[in-house]
Amino acid sequence: MTATASFLLDVGMNLLRNFAVAGLATSTLLTAQLPDWVTLQTSSTPTMLWAESSIVVVQDTAGFHLYSSYTRVWSHLQTSANASFYGYDDHVVIVDGTQAWGYATRAARIEPLTLNAPPLVPSPSRGAVWLTALIDGNDAHLFSGLLGTWTTVRFHSSPLGSIGRMAGVFTDGTRTVGYSAHFGEAVDLGMPNVGMPDAIGYCATVRDADYFHVFGAYRNRWRSVPASSSAALVKPPSRAGYVVVQEPEHMTFFSALTDSTTSLYHGSNQVTLSTEANVATVQDGNRLFAYSCATGTLDTVTSPNGWNTIHLKQETVVAEDGTDVHAFGVRAGRFAPAVTGQLLGAETGTALAIETATGSYQAFSCLTNAWSAAPAGNYPIQYVTYNGVILADGSGTMHGFSANRGTWTTQVAPMADSYYQHKAAFCARSGNRLDSFNGRTGEWATVTTNAPANVTCFDMSVVALDGTQMHCISCYKDEWSTETVATTSHEIRDECAWGFDGSTVHVWSGSSQVSEWANMPEYWRILARGGKLHYDVGAEPGAQAILAIGGMLTDTVTPYGRLRVDLSSAALVPVAIPAQGTGSLSLIVPDLVSLRGVTLFAQGIFVSPSSTIYLSDYFESTIL
Repeated sequence: MTATASFLLDVGMNLLRNFAVAGLATSTLLTAQLPDWVTLQTSSTPTMLWAESSIVVVQDTAGFHLYSSYTRVWSHLQTSANASFYGYDDHVVIVDGTQAWGYATRAARIEPLTLNAPPLVPSPSRGAVWLTALIDGNDAHLFSGLLGTWTTVRFHSSPLGSIGRMAGVFTDGTRTVGYSAHFGEAVDLGMPNVGMPDAIGYCATVRDADYFHVFGAYRNRWRSVPASSSAALVKPPSRAGYVVVQEPEHMTFFSALTDSTTSLYHGSNQVTLSTEANVATVQDGNRLFAYSCATGTLDTVTSPNGWNTIHLKQETVVAEDGTDVHAFGVRAGRFAPAVTGQLLGAETGTALAIETATGSYQAFSCLTNAWSAAPAGNYPIQYVTYNGVILADGSGTMHGFSANRGTWTTQVAPMADSYYQHKAAFCARSGNRLDSFNGRTGEWATVTTNAPANVTCFDMSVVALDGTQMHCISCYKDEWSTETVATTSHEIRDECAWGFDGSTVHVWSGSSQVSEWANMPEYWRILARGGKLHYDVGAEPGAQAILAIGGMLTDTVTPYGRLRVDLSSAALVPVAIPAQGTGSLSLIVPDLVSLRGVTLFAQGIFVSPSSTIYLSDYFESTIL
C-alpha cells in the first residue's frame, strides 16, 4: 500500500475514535439503514417500467425517473418525446437530438453531454456491459457505468470500435485507444496501421501484421502478443478476464487480471481448447490442462483411462474419469485432491459429489479450492447454485454450503412444498413460511407471509408476493424486507425489484450502502492485484461516514445495528458524502503475490443529518 494510503488509514483510525465518542454522547440510537423501499407517484400510466441490475427507470408524461439501489433516491430528467433510451447493467444513456445524458447508479448523478450531431450508438459485442459509446463524427464519447463519467476522444476520422463487458477499443487506423470502465480514461496504443477492433469481457484487441495488441481493463494498459499470419483470436464468453491467441502448434493465454501471458506448446497433437469466463481447459489425450486467469497459470492432471466428462464453469473446472472427480478452482489455479466418487452437479463457483466408499456428500469451493463434507445423512433434494449447495432431507431440514466460506450451515424447517432457485438465489416455501439461503454469507433467513406466496428467484435476489405484500431478499441484505402493496405488475433483478399498483411504483433495494466492484464468486467483477479497489458509499446528503475495512468478520449486535467487520484489526477511513450521489474511496491494489486470496470486509458507520448513528450491511471482496 502506498504511503498516502497508509496515511489516510491512520488519519481515519484517529477520526473514528473521536467520531464515536462524540456520536455516542449526542446522537440517537438507530438500527435502520437507508430505507429498503421507496415509492414514486406517477403522473400517468408509465410508458416504460424497466429494471436491470441496480437501476429502475420509469417513463411517464413527466419524463424519465431514474432510481439507484445504492442511494435509494430518484433522479428526474425531462426530454422530448423523441428521446432514445439505452439501458444496460448499472447505467443508462438517453439521447435526444444533440443532447445526451448518462446515469450510473453508483454515482447516482445525471451527467449531460452536448453533441455535434445525433450519434451512432454501437451495440455491445455480447453480454452485459458497463460502458456505452456514442460516435459523434470524429469523436467517440465513452460513458462508464461504474464511475458515471463521460470521456471524449477525438480521432482523425470517424472511428470503428467494439465494446465488451468492461473494456472497449476504438481506432481510425492511425490513433487507437483502449477504455476501461474501471478507470474512465482513454489509453493510447501509440502504434499506427492496426485494425480488426474487438472486445470481450475485460479485454479489447486490435491486430497488425505481427501482433495482437490486447488492452486489459483491470490494469488499464496495453500488451502485445506475437501472432503469425495464421494466428486466430479465441474469445471466451462475455464475462471473460482473458483471451487466447491460437497458433497451429501452440496457444498463448493473456490474463487481464495478472497482465501476463502463458503459452502451451502442443506441437502436432490434436488438442481441444474450451473456454469459460475465467477458466479454460485444453484436452490433450489423457492429459487435461486447466487455466486460471486469476493466477495466469496452467495446471495439469492425467487420467489413465481418459475423461468421461469435463464440466467447464465460469470459475471452476470439474472432470470425471469414471473413478475420481477432479476439481480446479480459479483462485488457486490448480487441481484439488480428487474425490473418489460420482459428480452430482457443478456450477459457476462450486460442485457437488458423493463418495463411493462412504456415501458422504462433498461440496467444492472455487475460493478455498477444497472439498468439504456435508453433515451425514441422506438427501433426496439437491440444489447446486452459482455459489453454494443446498441439501434437504425427508423431514425438511436443509444444509447450505457457501462457496465463499467453504462451510455448511443447517436450517431446521418444515418440509417444503416448493423450492425455487436461479443462479445464486435459493428459496424454500412451506405454506406461509419462506427460507432463503445466501451462498455469499452462508446464512439462512426466514419470513412469514400472509398466504402462500408466489416466489420468483433472479440472479442474487428473491421476491415473494402473497396478495397484499411484497417480500424481498438478496445476497447483499441479511434479512427479508416487506412492503404492503397489491401489485398489478412487478419485476425483480440482481439487486432491485419494483411493484406497480396502478398509480405508485414501489421499489426495493437489495444493495448494501457500501459496495465495491469486486463480487466473487458471484460471477461478476473480480478484484485484481494491480487493479483498482473502489468503494462506493451511499448515505443521506450531509451524513458523516467512516468506512471500516478489515480482514476479519465478527457478528456483534450493537445499539446501532449488526457489526460485521472486526474493528480491532480494521482500517477506518472517513468518506465525504456529497450533496448528490455517493462518496467513494479508490486505491490501486499493490501487485504483491502475498495479497492473493486476501478477502476484505467493508462496513459503513454513519451519523445521519438528524444525528442518528447506524451501521450498514457489509461487503466483501476477494483479491485474486
